[in-house]
Amino acid sequence: MFGQQNLSTRRIILAWLLVTPVVLWRLLTSVYPFLRTFYISFFDNSPVRRTFDFVGLDNYMALTRDANVDATLTFTLFFTVTSVALQVVLGLAIAELLNQRFKMRNFTRAVNLLPWAMAPIVIATAARWIFHQDYGLINDIIWRISGERPLWLVNFTTARFAVTIT
Repeated sequence: MFGQQNLSTRRIILAWLLVTPVVLWRLLTSVYPFLRTFYISFFDNSPVRRTFDFVGLDNYMALTRDANVDATLTFTLFFTVTSVALQVVLGLAIAELLNQRFKMRNFTRAVNLLPWAMAPIVIATAARWIFHQDYGLINDIIWRISGERPLWLVNFTTARFAVTIT
């Protein structure tokens, strides 16, 4: 009995020793910057004039008067809901397809992991190519169907759509 308690206590201590660095790193890289930014938001901080004057809620009141905030929050909500919905629906559909038995299933599963394993800059470059005005894959398909080539990354609305689906 005594040896069993001792083993259990050692496991708990080991668990805390393993988790503590991760928790401290998370606090250092996430919680502290968030709290520091929140604190700074109550001040008028001008690095040029080297002033740091307390303004209270004035910065937040200015947000309520800014017309761009509504548009930004609306797009952020649209982007979040659309992206999450697409990821869940497409993710489940692809998972269901890849769970079926078919020829070259292992190869298809490996290819499916490539976007996850690639660097974001590679994905961004591929997205730019897909939406390119003259040579893009999506523009080519739309051009063959409708005779038009949309300016995906020039027009504000279509650029938002392109960002959301990529």
